[in-house]
Amino acid sequence: MFSVCLTLVSIITDNLCQLQGTIPFMAIDMLIQYANGSGSVAPSPAHDLESLIYVFVWICVVYSCSGQVRSDISLQQTCVKGWTCIKTLQDVETLCNARTGELTMKFFLNYFTPYFEQLKGPMSALYDLLRASHDPNGPPLTHEAIKKILLQAFFTVKQPTSEDGADAKRVDKRWVDMYVTEDLNDGRKSR
Repeated sequence: MFSVCLTLVSIITDNLCQLQGTIPFMAIDMLIQYANGSGSVAPSPAHDLESLIYVFVWICVVYSCSGQVRSDISLQQTCVKGWTCIKTLQDVETLCNARTGELTMKFFLNYFTPYFEQLKGPMSALYDLLRASHDPNGPPLTHEAIKKILLQAFFTVKQPTSEDGADAKRVDKRWVDMYVTEDLNDGRKSR
């Protein structure tokens, strides 16, 4: 029994890179690695932050309001259609090329539903950060940079009205209690 467990741990460890990520939301560097079958790029926090930006785009394009998938056009008529049709390595390469083009063109902003219209500015700023991070001489994509944009958006974006989104439902504001805990490993405080 113990040898079976060791074998399973070995298989999981050897295939860990294959278990990470969801292709439609993968960072460009990870898509390139996946398409090439190489293991030269180690997953990093910057890759996770890039994926988060793609998740935000998906939400703003696919949903008409909180929890409601848009019904005015099909997913296949939006800019994220290529994110959902991945069956071959060629499809991964196509997605990678499309992502690279999106960094400059930002055409995805044209597909935002009215409910998320106010988020075009913050999403554009996130893509500017992303584009700069892909420049070899540019700054890295960091948690602090993303947090700054999201906090600015939080304090400037207004509650959508029914005119902003025909299907918009009232969304109640909720406060999240923040608390500080003591990190037992090195004594630092974290939020």
